[in-house]
Amino acid sequence: MLAGTVMTDHGIHELRDLLNQQQLPAEMVNDEIKIRQQATVYLRPGFAHEVILVGDAREHQALRDLVQRVSTTLKALDLQHSYEIYDTDNNQVEEFEFKP
Repeated sequence: MLAGTVMTDHGIHELRDLLNQQQLPAEMVNDEIKIRQQATVYLRPGFAHEVILVGDAREHQALRDLVQRVSTTLKALDLQHSYEIYDTDNNQVEEFEFKP
């Protein structure tokens, strides 16, 4: 499981467009950005300038690979973000933070 945040002044639709421009296929589903490969990551509107980052996959490595790709894209856009990945027993197995 993935839990995190992205700090941005961009609206959710504008953020989706920026992700797509960076070659990260993202679509809008029920006012959320959905990124799907072997795992699924959602970016949901949060409070003020915060976007909530959540995701899951059947296999830990698939989630890790997609999250790394999302993070690389967010870095290219110079967007502050942080996340944590948890295993199926709800133990934190990875933590990451990026501040431009």
